[in-house]
Order: sequence, then C-alpha cells, then structure tokens
Amino acid sequence: MKYRWMLCILVMTTLALGCSSSDMARVTIVIGDYTTAKAEAPSIIDRVLMLFGTRAEAMSTNWPDAHGDILLKIEGDGLETIETLFPAGTDSFSTEVPAGTQRRITVKSTITGTGYLNYGGSETIDLNPGDDVTLPIRMIPIVEIFATSGGMNILLNWDNANTLSLGAFVSGYNLYRSDSPEGGYSFLGYFPNSTNAQTSTSNTPPLILPVSYYYRVTVVSSEGEGLPSEPASSYRSY
Repeated sequence: MKYRWMLCILVMTTLALGCSSSDMARVTIVIGDYTTAKAEAPSIIDRVLMLFGTRAEAMSTNWPDAHGDILLKIEGDGLETIETLFPAGTDSFSTEVPAGTQRRITVKSTITGTGYLNYGGSETIDLNPGDDVTLPIRMIPIVEIFATSGGMNILLNWDNANTLSLGAFVSGYNLYRSDSPEGGYSFLGYFPNSTNAQTSTSNTPPLILPVSYYYRVTVVSSEGEGLPSEPASSYRSY
C-alpha cells in the first residue's frame, strides 16, 4: 500500500511538471552578481512547490541590510503585470514566469536611514518554455527629484549619491522630460556628479508658456544606469 502511494505521488509529480513547463520558465533572481549567487539546481520537491507558489531563500550580498520588503515586478508584451512582495531578508528568490520575448524583471526596495527613496534594478530577457535561468540584478539608488520655477526656467534639484551599493561609483545623472507622467520621456542631458554638493541642480531650456512638464532622473554609475525616479511636475502659465 505504501509503495502504491509513493508511486501515485511520483506519477502525479511527473504529470504536473510536464504541464507546468509547457509555457512557463523558471527564473531565479539574485540581488548582486554571479560571484554572490549560489543558487542550486532545483530539486523535484522545489519543482512541485513552484506549482503552488514562489520559493525564496536568504543570501548574502553587499547592498544595504537596512531595507524594507522587496517588490518584484514582471512585465512584457501580452502579459498582465505580475507583482510579488518578498521579505526584507530575501536576497535570492525563484518564480515561474510566462515564456516570451522581452520579459522585463524589476526589483525595488526602500532603504531606511538614507536620503534615497529606493534601491532598484531591472533586466530584460527572452524566455523559452522550460527555461531555468539565474538572473543577477544590481541594486542602484533611485534618487528623488524636485521641480520649482526659476524665472523663465524650471529649476530642478535631486538627491546626490556619491557611492552606491556593491562599491559602485556614481559618475553623474541622466535627466529626462515628458509632457505626461506616464511618458515617453526624452533625454535632456547628462550632469556630472559633484562629490561635495548635497544636491545637484539644472536649469532646463526656456519654456514656451503655458506648459506642464514631468521630469525624471537616473543615477549613472560603474554598475550602469539606475531606475528612474518618480516624476516631478512643474506647470508654468506666465
């Protein structure tokens, strides 16, 4: 009887795994890089558990420990946005993702005790059915931007970040502008980092009034370009 029960479980597991891999891929996201990633090949039990949820495990990386829960977002053409929240101590987690091209995977977390709104990172990958991949994502600060009127110009100020997690160096900031908070945003320019300043400032070109614009800024570092800030808006009617 016990043998039959075990055989039944094995058959059900095999069938479930066969069904689950038909249009899904397994992605293990590691906050860091391959040198800090120690993801192991999934066991059969892990595969079964993936049918009912997402497996997560704590791992050691160099980004700040004092952070809140981690938001995972998965986006792509023809795909309804998927959002999952992981505990603050989680630095590696696995999830099933619908296969397809240009799957954008983003992670964000609020850092406590700093002037930054968040840390975050994003990667875009193509996934085939049955793929099992490890995806390292570097966490880079997401700074806050402020917009105020300054004569015929809009005065922009944003948080200054001199060094990033994982020892990354901030070289400067990219500034973007749109006439809609949702985008699309056009590149306005690159502004070098000032190691002594508390804020960085830029005057945009003169505006044709009345006008309402939205601005976003990204950190540029040795780890690449970070995620954009939340938009700052400014309206001029005179």
